Amino acid sequence: MLYRRTGQVVRLLSADGEIQKMVVALTDGVEVQAVNYPVFAGECALGDAVLLNGTAQRLGLGSGGWDFVVANLTRSCSGSHDPRKSRGHLMKLRYTPLQLKVLAWDEEESPARPQDPMDYGDLAGRPVLVAGVHSLVEPTVRALSKLSPGSRIVYIMTDGACLPLFWSQVVRRLKAEGLIATTITTGHAFGGDYEALNKYSALACAAEVQADYIVVAMGPGIPGTGTKYGSTSLEVGEWLNAAASLGGRPVAVPRISTADPRPRHQGISHHFVTALKKIALVSAEVPLPYRNRDELRLVQDFVAWSSLNLGAQGVIHTVSFQDVTALARDLSACEPLFKSMGRCFEEDSLHFAAGYAAAQLVAAT
Repeated sequence: MLYRRTGQVVRLLSADGEIQKMVVALTDGVEVQAVNYPVFAGECALGDAVLLNGTAQRLGLGSGGWDFVVANLTRSCSGSHDPRKSRGHLMKLRYTPLQLKVLAWDEEESPARPQDPMDYGDLAGRPVLVAGVHSLVEPTVRALSKLSPGSRIVYIMTDGACLPLFWSQVVRRLKAEGLIATTITTGHAFGGDYEALNKYSALACAAEVQADYIVVAMGPGIPGTGTKYGSTSLEVGEWLNAAASLGGRPVAVPRISTADPRPRHQGISHHFVTALKKIALVSAEVPLPYRNRDELRLVQDFVAWSSLNLGAQGVIHTVSFQDVTALARDLSACEPLFKSMGRCFEEDSLHFAAGYAAAQLVAAT
């Protein structure tokens, strides 16, 4: 069940039309931070009574200590949000109390719908860089922008973690700087420039909007159970398969860490290894970063220990080692922005440098 509580908005912290952050005084007087997505509950104002879902905050999960507004109890938004008055008829979060109508990019009412609905979406060799965690999006995009100025970078956010695109400060920042040209949300994720219903539709959309590079990753907040198959990051293998089937160039951005306290995620994460060795049925390129001889020996050992090049059903992945020394120097001013599980670039540099390696690989060939 939802952990529900009610309160009154006493302070607005920020708002931009897509997401509001506020302080709510609960009925017992305790103040909590809350997030409102106007697409669900409409705009909230000071003094409004709101119904909150406090489950994640109660459990101390990775939502950052925020409650989420389920409904505005003071003002009705039914009239101004009549679903019959806007285009689209497809639902995300289907058959839940928060099911949301979207205009899928390829349905009849969409101006972006392909001219021939039975013949479209050829990736024509476009690089598809697939990462298993959101923290790799920013270093990958910034490296691509540095190495290929003016290129059109399209980001596909999967539904493996956070569902509203609005929650990602990384994507908001990269969009504001013009480094991401277009966003696509797929599955039950929502809020992108284009909405897609599945992997293939999302990749086809990226081709139709003339992407030069396609970066695929879930949003913030990856879930997992600590078991071999218990992580949504195994979708990396599925996305590599989809990219290849549509004529793309599948590139797997490795999840590496030398600072994660969990042994299963030290070196190359066991979930990334499983995705390549059990899920991916196509040959993928796997670039590994280094900046000196010690790091090169280290990542070579990582590959040897995991037999990373040996995939499922006889598939052989192409592993390469990328010297990203110059690129890291060029991007050093951006590195304070990078965060993964609370760790910064200096604390876990190889993790973020994996994005550099992937960008360097595809920009050079």
